[in-house]
Amino acid sequence: MLCLSLALGLAGCLTAQDAAEDKPPPAGMASLAVSRASSPSMMITPAKLSVNGAEVATMAVTDEYSAAVAPGQVVLTVSASSGSRYSYRFKADAGKTYHFIVAPRQYITAEGLAAGPGQAIETSGAFGIASMN
Repeated sequence: MLCLSLALGLAGCLTAQDAAEDKPPPAGMASLAVSRASSPSMMITPAKLSVNGAEVATMAVTDEYSAAVAPGQVVLTVSASSGSRYSYRFKADAGKTYHFIVAPRQYITAEGLAAGPGQAIETSGAFGIASMN
């Protein structure tokens, strides 16, 4: 986790906690909060965020996205205009908030992925997704 924290810190990122402000999710739902890191190497490339296959946001640097999701399997996918994709799957529990950050893939470390609630299932993209829980 230290490597992920240092890499993302050097990238000048926000934390995903800023997106949700820790509001409790609606009854029977889970909350999702995603922030886009501020990285000079990817500043002009938009990151398209999908949740369970539905595109929900096109994120510029430092953009944030938050929403309620149904409990169960959730797949977050971030893609670049080149069509490359990175997907992360986790099990959402009702009443919990899940914080993630989208950053250039080189800043997403195996150590950081292991600390999260799920696993990367597709890692060919320019961007990556890391859990901040």
